[in-house]
Amino acid sequence: MRSIFRQSMIVLAAGAAAAIIIVLSMQVLSSRVMTEESNQSEASGPTVSILASDAVRDQSWGSFAFTSQVLIRDEFGIRAELYPDLTTETLREYRTAKEAEDGADLIIGHGREFASTFQTYAEQYPDVEFVSLHGESKHDNHTVYTFDVAPTEVLAMTAAALKSESGSVGVLSKSGDWRSRKQVEERLEELGTELHYEVVQDRNNTEQALEALERLREAGADVIYSRGNTFNRYVIQQAAEDDFYVIGFIDDQSYLGREHVLTSIVNNVPLVYEKIMTDYLSEAGLPGGIVELSAEDHVFYLAPFGPMFTEEDMAELKKHDTRVLRHLYNGTR
Repeated sequence: MRSIFRQSMIVLAAGAAAAIIIVLSMQVLSSRVMTEESNQSEASGPTVSILASDAVRDQSWGSFAFTSQVLIRDEFGIRAELYPDLTTETLREYRTAKEAEDGADLIIGHGREFASTFQTYAEQYPDVEFVSLHGESKHDNHTVYTFDVAPTEVLAMTAAALKSESGSVGVLSKSGDWRSRKQVEERLEELGTELHYEVVQDRNNTEQALEALERLREAGADVIYSRGNTFNRYVIQQAAEDDFYVIGFIDDQSYLGREHVLTSIVNNVPLVYEKIMTDYLSEAGLPGGIVELSAEDHVFYLAPFGPMFTEEDMAELKKHDTRVLRHLYNGTR
């Protein structure tokens, strides 16, 4: 009997504990819902929808959609919702139409893959403003914000040529996503350095990227400019194992391998969103067409060079482009 009583007490205690956990969980959930509702009710003005094809991961292109959402919510006090993981054209079309139908005032596509979608829906919803990062525009209510990083990439690849022992460097990029190829090729030809180029179809496909990396290495490239943000950490990990150099992308990726990352092409994407919202809320509004941002807008820059560069190396680089390099010496970006 004592054994049965003891078992009954244990069961009752476990049940009580489970009930307490459920109640506490409901209170936490309720608190979160109330907080979110409160935040939304405090927001005013236009409703902004941000669409992204990537997942929101640390140090990924998609993560900048999230940080940009937070920035424009906080700085402009508006309602801004983020819809990530729109990996197919069907998903992008569905979400674009839904947000337009549901009354979004401004729809921002986080990447050039939204430009073609917006070209269709901008015509169908003339009262909605559409913005895409990169791409082309055909309608007055579709504005494309883009930035030409060619001078910065040319200088980074000049640094790559300087540190290459094989006289051969490689670029790994998403298909159709590298606009500076011609300028880089011209500079490398001047320096007598060979360029190898490999593409992947999806910047989130690490396996495909590593296969392309292997082809670049087999071709003799001992410095790789990896333009993949999501798969870059694996490329840099491979660089540490096989002892070759990498140029980082999107973020200053020296923290992933200080001895193997020469520099990085850094994109300050939240500042692009700040520019978009400033233009949108201005008296003139969004201009439509293409808005090309420059280095003076501080939306991209070259990260500091790694410890493998000597004073002689830096003196050589200064000869090529002091304009791009100036922030490394006076702290401006």
